[in-house]
Amino acid sequence: MKDKKVLFTLIDAADTSSILYYTLNDTRPGLLASAGMPQPEQVVKATESGDEFFTTISSEQADVFDDVDIIVTYADSEEAGRALFENDPILSKIPAVQNGNLVVLINNTPLATAANPSPLSVSWGISDYFALLNSTTSQSAN
Repeated sequence: MKDKKVLFTLIDAADTSSILYYTLNDTRPGLLASAGMPQPEQVVKATESGDEFFTTISSEQADVFDDVDIIVTYADSEEAGRALFENDPILSKIPAVQNGNLVVLINNTPLATAANPSPLSVSWGISDYFALLNSTTSQSAN
């Protein structure tokens, strides 16, 4: 797991024409970087070019995520999160999606909250969170 590149993203189910992803200025990828994990090239580039904690690109540019090993996203259900990526003609071509390495954090659950680390969430859920990332399978995060 230590050598895996993780991308945190949000996709609007009503409009998949753009991909929102978090930069290293956000605690989600920042936690993984501080744990010694490498970062996707696009995340590093976006971080170096500004101080925003997230940015967006057109879905047509999804090939910039070809070095991503695991995608983490938020959705109301695992089925909805997976369908968003797997059924989209462009998003489904991202290698991490093709390889089944999509982790869906269910909105408003403790583990989804722990992925955005705080002093309390790190001690509470970090081991469960890393175990989920390490599995890189279709695990629901409740």
